[in-house]
Amino acid sequence: MVAVEVSEASIRALAGAGSFETGTGLVERVEHLAVEGTAVRATVGGTRVDLTVTRSGLTGRCTCPEGVTATFCAHRVATALHWLRESSPEPPPDDRWRTFLLAQEKNWLVDQLVAAMNANAEGLRDRLRRAVETNPEDAYFSHIHHTLEDVDDLIDTGFPETALALSEYAMDLLENSTDHVDDPEDELPEAIAHAEEVRQAARSAL
Repeated sequence: MVAVEVSEASIRALAGAGSFETGTGLVERVEHLAVEGTAVRATVGGTRVDLTVTRSGLTGRCTCPEGVTATFCAHRVATALHWLRESSPEPPPDDRWRTFLLAQEKNWLVDQLVAAMNANAEGLRDRLRRAVETNPEDAYFSHIHHTLEDVDDLIDTGFPETALALSEYAMDLLENSTDHVDDPEDELPEAIAHAEEVRQAARSAL
């Protein structure tokens, strides 16, 4: 692709508002786009368009009735826009999300953050319950410790109240699990101590 400074704004300035709007509606009809050096060629609904990038800007010819004039017609607009969009790399997903979020209302963003936080807390609560009650044969206490570490992360991200509630929930589950947990290595006290450690850290952060 040709490395030049061409933007939608510069295309609009060349064409004028009327031709630009019409050309925008024709972008999907652009076919057979080809770029060779500073030349861009395509057809728009059977109409042939030739564009050239010069030092003074974008020029072009078209086989439509306006092609014999200096007017930057809608077909040329469509071709230029299609070329511009094809030659511009798609922004990374994170950039697209950032652009979207920056355009939203503050209250909507707060509502979404609260909803996400609540969903995360419920997810961790469910993970704690399943980790304690499921009692898998392998890595039983490993699942519990990993979940408690995720609960502990809530403190650093500014949600010590949630971490406190979840750590206390974990302690209740663990202390009531002695009847059904097979613990030949005596690891249950260590898991309870881990939950207590998270609870104390959460209390200190309040």
